[in-house]
Amino acid sequence: MSHVASARSWASWCVPLLICVVAAGLQVTAFFPGYVTHDSAYQWWQGRHHEITTLWPPGQALLLGLFDAPGTGRGPATLYVLHSILYWACVAHLSLIQRSAALRITVAVAFCVFPTAIICLPHVWSDVSLAVWLLAATLGLDFALRGEYSSFARRCLIAVCTAALVATVLLRHNALLSLPPLLWFAITRWHRTERGGHDAPLRTKLLATFALLACAALVYVTVPRSVSKVHADTWAITTIWDLQALSVATGKVLVPASISADATLEDLRASYDPVNAVTLYVTSKATWANSTIGLSRDQKRDLLTAFVGAVTANPRAYMDHRFHVFAKMLSPKRIAATDGSADEPVQVEFRDNPKLHFSNPEWLQSALRWVGWLKPHWWSAPLMWMLVGTAVVAIGLLRTRRERGIVAPANASSTLRSDTDATAANCLLASAFLYLLPLLFIAPTADLRYVLWPAVGCVAAGCFALRSLTSRLQ
Repeated sequence: MSHVASARSWASWCVPLLICVVAAGLQVTAFFPGYVTHDSAYQWWQGRHHEITTLWPPGQALLLGLFDAPGTGRGPATLYVLHSILYWACVAHLSLIQRSAALRITVAVAFCVFPTAIICLPHVWSDVSLAVWLLAATLGLDFALRGEYSSFARRCLIAVCTAALVATVLLRHNALLSLPPLLWFAITRWHRTERGGHDAPLRTKLLATFALLACAALVYVTVPRSVSKVHADTWAITTIWDLQALSVATGKVLVPASISADATLEDLRASYDPVNAVTLYVTSKATWANSTIGLSRDQKRDLLTAFVGAVTANPRAYMDHRFHVFAKMLSPKRIAATDGSADEPVQVEFRDNPKLHFSNPEWLQSALRWVGWLKPHWWSAPLMWMLVGTAVVAIGLLRTRRERGIVAPANASSTLRSDTDATAANCLLASAFLYLLPLLFIAPTADLRYVLWPAVGCVAAGCFALRSLTSRLQ
């Protein structure tokens, strides 16, 4: 019987791990060397030639340049493979921390059919980089207290993961919004290590979290300015789009002349895309100020003044436009033209970048059929997966509140582990929503990639909450 029990125990660990290894191998093989869209190709070129622009934070371009050995053209492929391995390693961790074989396998299989991640991961996008590094750093912090090794190794791991969280501000302009709960989690892990498993005073943790957040903000402000040769005004793209939407809704040209002197109502209507700001610059016949290379001080002032006046005068039209974009981001991607883009399975050639080719066209076509089947279903919407993850966390919170002070803990270490799981779940969920909610006002498109981290963060939070719940039930 002992041999049978031992075999079952090994199987309960090996099966979910094998699922993750196979999934990672299939993904890397099918999509190699990853999708390189126009944005990715441009950032790759920037990294190769050190021609950085603040249109994006410089992190993605620097990574692509770092991994691109001279003359090899391996930058995108290396980054794609690295992110694939990191992501599925994180899935393996979330699976293996579960308390039963059934739950371990269920979590691994769930990630294999998690549409938002499956659709986005093949792309060499900064959105993917952000989601993967936020997840990997957070799970690294969890692993730091879960593993049995020296306090020095534990401190080093926590320090590296915390530094990685701070560095994510160099991947996306709004990455800073996701960090407060995760930096709080890092601080709690550090104090648990330093204080032998005991927590630190609330004031100490708040001050430390604020200091780390200030460091992240300083990195975000100083590094791009020091390495960039072109200083773009990325925010203006969304602002101009909002003014276009309000112009169409009110029947008045609300765009200031310094942004477009020859914009007409007819042209604004003809070039208006309710789910994509960039369509304006592709289809409009008017001349537009180029915010990708920066606006003048007068242009910025005029644009902001026009925007504030238009929104103040037409708040309902503005919110209708923003809610439409937000809802489409969170909905299934049936038709790109009306629902926003989900994936771009392309290899865009840009200037002197080395040419890329898909290594396994037959595997790619099979994978694309799988992705195409996933996209239109109601259950594939990011909102559905976020709601499931949030519901599991909410159930865990309600159970914790009900049990607190009523039942004395029978096992202090088990209770501490359960509280740690609950903390991880709460911090991941808070990070996901802090990143998501501002997108209501700042998203320039309804593309799926913008909600990758909110979806991944919510699902990961649900996995931690699931473990916390099963710990309390035992």
